[in-house]
Amino acid sequence: MDIVNRIGITLVVVALVLIGGLGILFSINLIDLDMITSFVVTPNSKIYVASFSLLLVLISILVTYTDYRLKEKGQGVVLDNPLGKVDISKQALQDFIKRIGQEESNIRITNPAIVLSKKGVVIKLETLVSSNRYIPEAISNLQTHIKDRLEGVVGIPNVSSVVVKVSQIGKAKEERIRRVE
Repeated sequence: MDIVNRIGITLVVVALVLIGGLGILFSINLIDLDMITSFVVTPNSKIYVASFSLLLVLISILVTYTDYRLKEKGQGVVLDNPLGKVDISKQALQDFIKRIGQEESNIRITNPAIVLSKKGVVIKLETLVSSNRYIPEAISNLQTHIKDRLEGVVGIPNVSSVVVKVSQIGKAKEERIRRVE
């Protein structure tokens, strides 16, 4: 798919250069408007122009789609090992973080998100917390636990932060917070 992107980008760039060049030549009176209109008026040339325009539109859609899909698939954490690189997908990390959250009592992680930045990996969590614990301490323990497990078990060396949003606080008598998946 990378070759399709390169060919598509090349064709779009060539077309834009041609259109831009024609605009420049027209603006400095090297090409007459009658010359352009006489070319576009003939039936065959209209078909050629329409076909070329449709091709450019389709290529731009294809390039945009494949570029988006390649970026989406390529997102993950890449670790260097002596025998080669290891790519851990975001989905695998999100599932791992949910399992870590299940180890914590009275806290449920509902929507983990992984943000890859130049500074490191940022983990964003949405949680449900029971009010029978001191919430700042429980969240701090959860943050530390997640950071330690990602660094120690998965091998991610640069977990820069674990951001937690408490979306629900359950009653103190509730032993179980309803699970939101």
